[in-house]
Amino acid sequence: MDIGIDSFSYHRFFGEIAPQESPASIRWTVHDVLHHAHELGVGVVSLQTIHLPPMVPEIVSSLGERCRVLRLRPVLAWGHRPGLEDGENPVKTADLKRTLAIAPGLGCSLVRFVAGSQRSFKVPAEQRIARLTPIVREIANAAQAYGLTLAIENHVDFAMRDLVRLVEEVDASNLGICFDMVNAVRVGDDLLTAARLAAPHIRMVHMRDHIPWPATGSDPEGFWPSVPLGRGILDVEGLLSLLHLAGFDGDLFVEIAYMHPNYADEVAAVAESVAFLQQRLPALSTLARQGVI
Repeated sequence: MDIGIDSFSYHRFFGEIAPQESPASIRWTVHDVLHHAHELGVGVVSLQTIHLPPMVPEIVSSLGERCRVLRLRPVLAWGHRPGLEDGENPVKTADLKRTLAIAPGLGCSLVRFVAGSQRSFKVPAEQRIARLTPIVREIANAAQAYGLTLAIENHVDFAMRDLVRLVEEVDASNLGICFDMVNAVRVGDDLLTAARLAAPHIRMVHMRDHIPWPATGSDPEGFWPSVPLGRGILDVEGLLSLLHLAGFDGDLFVEIAYMHPNYADEVAAVAESVAFLQQRLPALSTLARQGVI
């Protein structure tokens, strides 16, 4: 397992402000994210397409070269915020296909995408699975032509049993799951139960932790603030052990969504979370060799 960061952690620096957040005093570009990832010593970076400049050939080539110089493997993350809009908007499908076309020029072999958002969760899963299956199969075929693997995220739109069903209905060898820890519990899933269900299909993981916001309760559309890994209520170490035992050898991306007021500095929170993983992963391997896990 390799450690990475997701550019969405710094969305305030790109001008995106949630209702619970205050504007940032600084602005970043994608080059700042790449430089920061290099400084943190991670090997992979997930770049949200909303944070990228217009991807004309010159920009694609330049970013790809920068990733190579910094020894970073890029992953493209498409679909903020409603993704494929549950398959109801062909314009979004076409946009995702265009993103697939630029991935090889960046040196990218994995593209993460989303089918919907938390508002989708109110629509029966059966309807959405039926509508999305041929569309996602079409996208997987398009990705195959570029040698790309796809990872569809549990984006507060599906319970894990339903997302797994969608992936298995599509039945494409290059389609898997981006497992997001907080999004799993937002829809009422137990974290480790959801991870076991998804394990055969997981291609990447969003490593997130959180402290519940009292006013939110169990509302998936509420405020689910992020904290550094190990400082919230989620069983991060249990998930790492489960992934290790399942033979997962993909990437773990630290992602900070909307910061808890007690942890207002996302740069520090990401750095602390990366350090948490850098410390835990070698220990995990040692325990496995000793037969403890």
